[in-house]
Amino acid sequence: RPNISYKVALNADEAVTISAWVYVAASYNGSAYPRIVALGGYLQGVASDTIGDSHTGAAAWEELTVTVTPTESGILPFIIEGQGTAGYWTVDTLSNSG
Repeated sequence: RPNISYKVALNADEAVTISAWVYVAASYNGSAYPRIVALGGYLQGVASDTIGDSHTGAAAWEELTVTVTPTESGILPFIIEGQGTAGYWTVDTLSNSG
């Protein structure tokens, strides 16, 4: 499922926003444009996948964000995924704040 996967350490009861800048090439012919997904079921308080997506058009940088508030401390995996038959997308500058 994941095209790119990462993990982030989170504290209990603190909201955190995970961000990634994604570039989608003009030649991208995707059935699903890139999105960021905090995976549910790994930490209490994040029961299901939380998805952040945006698409303003090809040949552009976009910031994808997702915010979660776990009720336990631990490591939360997240992915950046997209599916296409031509062209490409790439990720730059991952960050988290909270």
